[in-house]
Amino acid sequence: MGVLRDITLALYAAYQSCKTRGIHCRSLLGLLLEIDAGRYLEVSSRKNVEMEITSYSQVRLYSLNQL
Repeated sequence: MGVLRDITLALYAAYQSCKTRGIHCRSLLGLLLEIDAGRYLEVSSRKNVEMEITSYSQVRLYSLNQL
């Protein structure tokens, strides 16, 4: 079970690294939440990921409406 925790924390570190470089990867966030399943990330970290996913969804909807 410690392996899933390590994978979750590594994915979160990758997410943070991408974010600081301006790289946005919604699929990474989805995988992160799927593997975490509310068990390994701190509450504040999980909220940040959820807010990013929501933000990407809103941007995507806005972009589609502009077509």
